[in-house]
Amino acid sequence: MQTPSSHVSAVQSIAPSTLATVQTWRQMARQRDFSAAAGLLHPDAVLHSPLSHEGLEGGAQVAGILCMAIGLYSAFSFGEPLWRDGGLQVALPFEGQMGPHTARGVDLLTLDADGRVTAIEVFMRPLAVVSYLAHQVAALQPA
Repeated sequence: MQTPSSHVSAVQSIAPSTLATVQTWRQMARQRDFSAAAGLLHPDAVLHSPLSHEGLEGGAQVAGILCMAIGLYSAFSFGEPLWRDGGLQVALPFEGQMGPHTARGVDLLTLDADGRVTAIEVFMRPLAVVSYLAHQVAALQPA
């Protein structure tokens, strides 16, 4: 576990563009509006979701999924970011209310040197939330 002083020095060594991306990401979650996500994503960004074995590729497609997903929560918040690889990877623990379930998990973001998100890997629990999410997403798909 990082002490407060080591956390400060670790954050100071992270590129300003990366810090700005994560700050904006967290702000979008607080506002439950990911409409600006496309501007933070690399054009070839990949989303790895608990709903699929294959990643979803393409910044525009990933942004659309993020907008849809945040709309399924009635409440959502990120915890403090956990940094590694000089700020090129950040884990954002989250908690949210989705239907009758409390979801807990981590979004693992990988960023490039310009602070753009190149990959998102979503870890979520409990299984009941993942099942509920799958049902909700299926209901939103065109017939």
